[in-house]
Formats: sequence, C-alpha cells, structure tokens
Amino acid sequence: MFLEHHEITSARTSMASSSTDPLVCVHVCAPLVFSAPHGLAVWREGECSRVRKLAGGRRLHMREEHATELAILLAAEVNASFICWNAIATSGDPANLDPNYLYESQLLASPWHHALRTLRDRFSHLSVPMFLVDVHGKRDRREHLRMDVGVSALRWRSSLVATQLCDELRALLGKLLDELSPIDGKHFGVDFPAEGERGNGAWGQEPHVPRTLTQQANTLGVAAIQLELPRTLRRLLMEDQGLRARFAGAFAAAYARVVASGQAQLALQASACRPEADGSNDEREPAGGTAGLAHVDGVCLLSSQQEIDDLLRDTQARHGRGGDAEAEGTERQI
Repeated sequence: MFLEHHEITSARTSMASSSTDPLVCVHVCAPLVFSAPHGLAVWREGECSRVRKLAGGRRLHMREEHATELAILLAAEVNASFICWNAIATSGDPANLDPNYLYESQLLASPWHHALRTLRDRFSHLSVPMFLVDVHGKRDRREHLRMDVGVSALRWRSSLVATQLCDELRALLGKLLDELSPIDGKHFGVDFPAEGERGNGAWGQEPHVPRTLTQQANTLGVAAIQLELPRTLRRLLMEDQGLRARFAGAFAAAYARVVASGQAQLALQASACRPEADGSNDEREPAGGTAGLAHVDGVCLLSSQQEIDDLLRDTQARHGRGGDAEAEGTERQI
C-alpha cells in the first residue's frame, strides 16, 4: 500500500549547514513517519535504565542492529517520511544523548526533538494527521520471536484510538507473522504490552522521569507508537523485500483506516495534551515548507533519492566494518 505523496513546498531546497555537522537526517514525504533513535550507541542519564556501561553516572545504550536501515527502507516501501541518525554520527559519542530517554530539561538541546517538532509543523496544513512509527530492536527471546507494539503514550491521549489501532495491527501483523515459518521451534507473532510492561513504549507520566520519542510526539499532538523487533525478524525484513513491503504496508493501512479516520482525528483533537513540556513557547513554523529545518542545529534535510541512497549505503558500510557493530545491549526494551 502506497500513501499519497503530499507535496511539501521547497522540499528540494538544499539545507544550510549548521555550525557543526548535522547528526540527524530527515526525509519529508507523507505524514506517516518511521524513526530509529537507537541506530547507534547513545548515552542516558538518570536511574530508570539498567546499567550497560557506566562512565560518570551515565549509561550507554548499545546500537540496535539494522534499526536505521529499516526506518529508511520501510519508509521507501510506502512513500513515507523518516528520521534517523546521519552516517557521520559517532556511536558512543558522549554528546549524543538517547532521543528515547530525554528529560524535559534536555528536549530543547536534542536535534531529534527539534526534527519531530518541525515535521509536525510541516504537516499541520494537511487534512490528515502525522503518525510516527518508532522502530527499535530487542534480543530474540528463548521461547519465541514475537514483536512488541507499545501504545501506552497514545493510550494516555485517547484510549479509543489506541484500542482501535491495536485491533487493526493485531489483525494485519498477526496474519503476516503467522505465515512466517518458525525458526528453531520459535514462532513469530505480535504483542501489545500493557503499561509498565517491557516494550510498552513509555517510561511513565510522572514529571521527573524521562520521555521516550513516542511520549514526546504524543505530547506534541502527534499520534505515535513504538515497535520492538527481535533480531531475527529485523534480519528477515532486511533480506526479504516482499516481506518488508507487506510489513510497511500494514502500518500504512492502519494509519489510513484508524489514525487518519474522522473519528480518530476528533478523539485526538479532543484529548487533553499537556502544554509544551520542553520549555518552548511552541511558536510553530509556517505550515507546508521545509525551510524551517535549516534553522534546526544538527539536522539535515534529504531532498533527493540520491541523498537517501547515499545515507543507506554509508550506514550499511559503517556498521559492516565492525567498528560500530556493537553487540545489542541488555537495556530494558523501551
């Protein structure tokens, strides 16, 4: 299923370079957006995560294999947009904070949060809402190869929309994954973790806890869910273009049938979202263009297919060299 391409004014305008190399890449197409914040090793601060490596009170969340590549490739299958790390970003760089683990005081310093806000504003003139699908990885479980869809942040906004979306994805993904042959006796499938369970996609509603990317998005008025894909499923999606197309199509179909429906839009508009929690005054960029991204430090806009192909090639080459191919972490899958 291909989404209608929404022409964005100035979409092919080259982006001004910031004072430092841009660390986050954004491609603007349809208001369905795939993201991959754990495409390289990033740092966390605070006490909510398990310790992987410790340096000065900070914790290193390891890179999740194929996360960046899948965000790009899934988006390509359905004419969607994407947000990912630039191939030049250094894995484990102390300056790179985990976009999926940001305290409110850290949001304004994050190029990921700025990219999210700007994409929201770019699509605000459309008659359909933006929908973020945040791609993550987890280890294969001993008993199964089931993926998780975390909807807690969306459910806090609208239980109706979250329930309808779960029902739609359960049917679409369940059918697709049931068709895959078990590997070593382990079956594929899809689960929807409850609030507080591993893979639910949120750290909590308390003001002192960090925010996942889907929490940030929902606070900004963007419907968002988080995927946790076992390693074997990620590798299959990379190898099998037909499977990848059907997988991406499931989210495009769910977006069209649920999130973009009139009933869901009314429910989401009526939901009581908190005011901007990042210290900003929420002055929005003019709708419809992409020039505003040029003023976001650390973000670059990919406006041609060649630029996207180069990013994918460079990302795969870098990870393939081994220098950035960290073993997947034991972090709690959020």
